[in-house]
Amino acid sequence: MYMHSSGTGAALAIILLLVELVAWLGGVAITVLFIWLAYRCLASIPKPFRKQEPALAWFLLIPLFNIIWMFFVYPPLAEGYQAYFASRGRRDVGDCGYRLNKNTCLLSVFGPLIWAVLSVVVLGVAVASRSLAFAAVGSVILYIGGGLVGLITLIMWIMVYVKAWHFKRLIEEDLAAAATAPMAVGTATAPPILPRSSMSPTPPARPPAMPPPPPAREMPRMPAVPPPIRPAGTAPPPLPKGPPPLRGPGQN
Repeated sequence: MYMHSSGTGAALAIILLLVELVAWLGGVAITVLFIWLAYRCLASIPKPFRKQEPALAWFLLIPLFNIIWMFFVYPPLAEGYQAYFASRGRRDVGDCGYRLNKNTCLLSVFGPLIWAVLSVVVLGVAVASRSLAFAAVGSVILYIGGGLVGLITLIMWIMVYVKAWHFKRLIEEDLAAAATAPMAVGTATAPPILPRSSMSPTPPARPPAMPPPPPAREMPRMPAVPPPIRPAGTAPPPLPKGPPPLRGPGQN
């Protein structure tokens, strides 16, 4: 009987361990998915308007460090959206989720921290007062409150990613429209105006090129005079006589 109960306990422990392992792997997969979405959203912003590099979003995989690093990923993501849409002259996008991103990061950090502090306080009061009823009621309230805070945090993170993906799609559609049918600045498909920091200095004006020289004038050609026509039966004209031959001394 004892051996049977111990074998059942070992099997139950293995099952619980497998459940925890599956839950941990599922949490890691969800975290990687969320970070990949943040990477895609950062990469959709043109380089002159980015406030954070997309590859740095993967630093969120580092435990404990991600608590601080989230403030350097999600608020700058909204700031990059703001910079791009401001260059397009659009005022219908609001703050591009900046306040939502910042408040979600704050709640993700201070929500569990406040819950842990209250848990310690309730436990300390219950131990000091030796009241089992107070400890039970306080524990129930803390667990319900912690569950509500966790649920609200999860909903806010979902809203962060839904809004960020929406602005990502707007930028992609805007860039595609500008590439296919560019128009003047101020229209819906005008190319984005780059910030001053990314614009190269204007090159100095080149002096005007000298005009090419006029083509050389061609000298008029004299018309060819045909030789005189000699009538038939006449002798050719005599050849002109040359100079007399030179004579030596003593010759007559």
